[in-house]
Amino acid sequence: MLPLKTADHVLNDARYRVRKAGAGTNIVLMLHGWPDDGQLWQHQAGVLADAGYCAICPDLLGYGESDAPHEITRCSVSAMAADMLALIDQLNADAVHLVGHDYGAMLAWEMAFAAPERFASFSALSVGHPAPLTEISIDNLRYHWYLALANTSIGADLYLASKGCLMRELLRSHPEGAMITQRCLDDPERLHNMRRIELSMPVADLLLDRLNHQHPHVPKCQVPTLGLWGEADDLVPERQMIETGRYVAADWRYSLIAGGGHWMMLRDPGAVTRALLDWIQTR
Repeated sequence: MLPLKTADHVLNDARYRVRKAGAGTNIVLMLHGWPDDGQLWQHQAGVLADAGYCAICPDLLGYGESDAPHEITRCSVSAMAADMLALIDQLNADAVHLVGHDYGAMLAWEMAFAAPERFASFSALSVGHPAPLTEISIDNLRYHWYLALANTSIGADLYLASKGCLMRELLRSHPEGAMITQRCLDDPERLHNMRRIELSMPVADLLLDRLNHQHPHVPKCQVPTLGLWGEADDLVPERQMIETGRYVAADWRYSLIAGGGHWMMLRDPGAVTRALLDWIQTR
């Protein structure tokens, strides 16, 4: 598989390494999550380019070859959402189809809330709307434990202890999990850089806010939205994606990727690519 073309974009004084396939102003902006970078979309980007789209796959701050600011707030979802909207401006896009996975999906939801008029469609992979994701339920809470651990002061040490035992377990379904873990063992600063987005949104604080407010105002998404969830995903529950439809005030479609798992775009790339292309081409 050919590597994606790369270029640097300076967005609000931060340098982003951006991978690209295709040309033109009909953009598919694809946002990765933990512990990946823009190369996560290698299987989808080329097919989208062949279909006439320009696939744009940035490395988020702290990941890949982008800058890694030490300020936690600079690596927050809201800060990077503003960066990605600035990237869209730089690309002079006629139409933008937004795609996000894991933390990239959380970032994409923020963008869809902030500027729905900028997007022709949105595809959320694995992580649905924040409302069902943060409901107080045993089903949700049993998936939050690793996020809570990551927010602790010794989160990085926990991941790397005993030759990366915990990190290898979390990434057991990632096709490149062993390689990623070894990279972090060889260069622990890499893991510290990636953790800053996690530290900017401590899980315990979010749950406390939810409990205190009981039913906080949560905006509905005004962008046509596709939700994809991998059947073997052991990091986030299916229920939060299914119930996302209640929080989309536009066209909504849910598709289950059989056997895809959390990293479905790598484990079942054909099914994910077909689902994305079918959705985007109807918008």
